[in-house]
Amino acid sequence: MIPVVDIFAGPGGLSEGFSSVRDGKGQAAFDVVLSVEKELHEFETLRLRTFFRQFPTGQAPDDYYRFLCGEKEVSELYERHPSQSAIASAKTWRAELGHEDLPSWRVSERIDRALGKCRDWVLIGGPPCQAYSVAGRSRNQAKNGYNPETDIRQRLYVEYLQILGDSWTESRNSTAGNPFNLPQRMLQLLL
Repeated sequence: MIPVVDIFAGPGGLSEGFSSVRDGKGQAAFDVVLSVEKELHEFETLRLRTFFRQFPTGQAPDDYYRFLCGEKEVSELYERHPSQSAIASAKTWRAELGHEDLPSWRVSERIDRALGKCRDWVLIGGPPCQAYSVAGRSRNQAKNGYNPETDIRQRLYVEYLQILGDSWTESRNSTAGNPFNLPQRMLQLLL
């Protein structure tokens, strides 16, 4: 399986898609080893779906469906299935990428821990686009006192570049670490 790291994961739509891909033998082609999201409700959904994926297809416990019907609390569900809950907790991280309180070295450390020794992996995610999309810019301009210069969302793409840059820097002598053969100077400028 190819490990996947999902940043700006929201409730996990991209993770769901990647997790559903099967190889020629019917086995999962991807393993989402880490999903990162800052918003509480989206994170809770992300963790729940990660928990669900720990069971073989078609073998989720009845407790899961009872929770969905409002008959059980999520805490009861996790308590009754501690190993799957622990895996879901390890594979999800509630964190705000790009925030000054979360240095890039901590993000790299968490990703490295999730990936283990694997060097070939996939980075996916859906960063907020409100700062640069046409609809978002229109809404933002209508906000009294909005200053695009101070909107952190404009620079969140840098989180992708930082993560990829760390990966490329670690394997400078390998084209696998720099799949597009970007010159080191270009990477420095992008980061």
